[in-house]
Amino acid sequence: MRAAAILTVCFSVTGCAGGFDGLDGVLSGSRSAQETRVTPVTASTIGGIPIVQLQADQLCPAVVVQDGTSTLRLHAGDEESPSTVRYQAQISQTVVECIPGAGQLALSIGVAGQVLLGPQGTPAAINLPIRFVVRNTVTGEVVNSELSRTNAVIEPPEVSALFTLVNRSFVIPQPERQTDYQVLVGFDEGQG
Repeated sequence: MRAAAILTVCFSVTGCAGGFDGLDGVLSGSRSAQETRVTPVTASTIGGIPIVQLQADQLCPAVVVQDGTSTLRLHAGDEESPSTVRYQAQISQTVVECIPGAGQLALSIGVAGQVLLGPQGTPAAINLPIRFVVRNTVTGEVVNSELSRTNAVIEPPEVSALFTLVNRSFVIPQPERQTDYQVLVGFDEGQG
């Protein structure tokens, strides 16, 4: 009955003289409706994100820059004064992502920052030692500690460069609370 009403309207309007191409979908069932697939909502996802990932995000530990380790100054010679600074690096951002699996969380820990040229510095590739530590806050135990390195390259005529580093080597048992673990990052001056 709907198709007959559409045909009646079409014949009474002069614009329909071009044929029935536009009515194919109405008469035979819409092609686009047949091609469109609807992803069913299941109890294992919310908004298309797996519930296990949402739970992992809620339990992912916080990243903290260890006190006194956010800045690294590399000096020319043994004297450490503002006039002898070759390079100064600063950690400005941190992030952690947790990937769930088999009762554990695999951590991807990232740091980013900037290196500035000091009075005694020249454009170069600067090697930056960054330590990653995962600590169980319930027991106080250090679960793992690892030194990683990245380079920041200052090219002439620039006086600064950005750096990033991601460490994916840490795995922890899935905690009961987000605060059960803590990630500490910072420059390891003893390794510079």
